[in-house]
Amino acid sequence: MKAFTLLELLVVMLLMALAFGLLAPRLGHLVSSRETTFPEALRSLLQEARSAALTNHENYLVLIEAEERAFLLIKAPFDPEEPEILERLAIPEEIEVKVARLIKIEDFQGVLFLADGTSSGGEIELINRDKARRELLVVPQSLFFVERRILE
Repeated sequence: MKAFTLLELLVVMLLMALAFGLLAPRLGHLVSSRETTFPEALRSLLQEARSAALTNHENYLVLIEAEERAFLLIKAPFDPEEPEILERLAIPEEIEVKVARLIKIEDFQGVLFLADGTSSGGEIELINRDKARRELLVVPQSLFFVERRILE
């Protein structure tokens, strides 16, 4: 009768643990939900706009494109007919967006980031209709980071 030795079983278990340890971080994005990643992606986009304004000594805008359901990162000033989009972040279908104290430019609402790192400020509330979860992103007018609050 053939059987596996304890050493063979330990080697197989060690190889499986190594493979899992190497693959798990790469597959983590498949498991995480858009509900968690979208607010963080939007926060990162807002921080990226502030950093670009400071680094390049230019003004940037993060605008909400309501019809396309997306946030757009563009340089300011811009052509409202054909803005040069530097980055586009699509809003998932289950996310509802409410804004407060954002600036209005043409048909858009958004946050203006000035070359000195300050911004027009505002608040963006993200409501996940599927999970009944609410989050608030607070964009300060000062140089501070964008704050993310879970309201539930």
